[in-house]
Amino acid sequence: MFEPTAALAPDLFGASGALEDFSPMTEPSYRRHPDLRLTPLEGEGIVLHLGERRYFSVSETGLALLEALKQSRTFQELVEGLLAEHEVEPETAISTTRAFLDQCLASAVVMETPG
Repeated sequence: MFEPTAALAPDLFGASGALEDFSPMTEPSYRRHPDLRLTPLEGEGIVLHLGERRYFSVSETGLALLEALKQSRTFQELVEGLLAEHEVEPETAISTTRAFLDQCLASAVVMETPG
C-alpha cells in the first residue's frame, strides 16, 4: 500500500502526511434534457420526454429537482436547494438526490456537463 509522505509532495501533504485542501479539478454539473416538458399534478409531476417519446411520473421532490435543473447545477447545489425547501436530514437529501440523479442520467432525462 502506498503511504504518502511530505517529501513526495510538500505542497499537498502536511506534517501528518494527510492530503490537505485537495478537491477534484472540476465538479460536474447537471442539466435536464432540453426536450423535457414538466407538468405538476396533485403532489407529483408528469415528465414528458419529447425526443424519446416517453413520459414518467415523479414525486413532488423529483419535480422540484428537475425544475432546478433547467439551469446547470452541481450535485452540491441540488442538495442545498433540497435542504432549503424541505425539512429533511442532510444524509437523506444526499442519498435521495444521488438516487434520483442516477435514475435520470440512466433514462437520458438529465445530462452531465463538464463543470
